[in-house]
Amino acid sequence: MDNTGWDDAQFDRNGAAWQDYPTGEGHTVVGTIKVSRPLYGPAEGVKRRLLVYLPPSYYSSEKRYPVLYMHDGQNLFDAAGSYSGEWQVDETMEALSAEGIEAIVVGIANGGSFLARPTRPSTKRCTLRTRRR
Repeated sequence: MDNTGWDDAQFDRNGAAWQDYPTGEGHTVVGTIKVSRPLYGPAEGVKRRLLVYLPPSYYSSEKRYPVLYMHDGQNLFDAAGSYSGEWQVDETMEALSAEGIEAIVVGIANGGSFLARPTRPSTKRCTLRTRRR
């Protein structure tokens, strides 16, 4: 996934696994979106980022939220990072939140040029490890 404004060096400087998605000129993000440091998938041999939408009440509530997992994360929230147009998932989730329906949305970015190669099933095991802060 192309860099759409996040600071890769920030991940190295502070050891953070996540940072805020960039906003400002050219970006169409609404609400709270977090972006992960690049994560390596050994089964595919590529690095991908996770993009996560958090509902408005996330930081002020102890409740549990349903989670929706989506492919093509680069298209979900921001026209600046999309190659085919933003899907406006963040705008939709903000509108649903106003009606009392909240969920977390996790998008995994595509593998860029990896998609152009033929794919076949892999027998490699892939484990995603995260650190709690």
